[in-house]
Amino acid sequence: MRGKVSGDTGLISAVLAGGDALCLACITQKTGVPISAVESVLARISKTLRIERGRSLCRNCQTRRTVFRFV
Repeated sequence: MRGKVSGDTGLISAVLAGGDALCLACITQKTGVPISAVESVLARISKTLRIERGRSLCRNCQTRRTVFRFV
């Protein structure tokens, strides 16, 4: 399980490193990490890197939702 969590962290970090604000559904689509796990992985990442969370347009699906991005 530890390897899977580490891999999920790397996948999500890589997707957000592009600078785009993305919603949970699009992060899931781009990484394959289940949506139920994405928020806990984001919480783990935020212990090291600053993540902004807010309502805005997702750069991928263009839907107004809660989005996440590195700042």
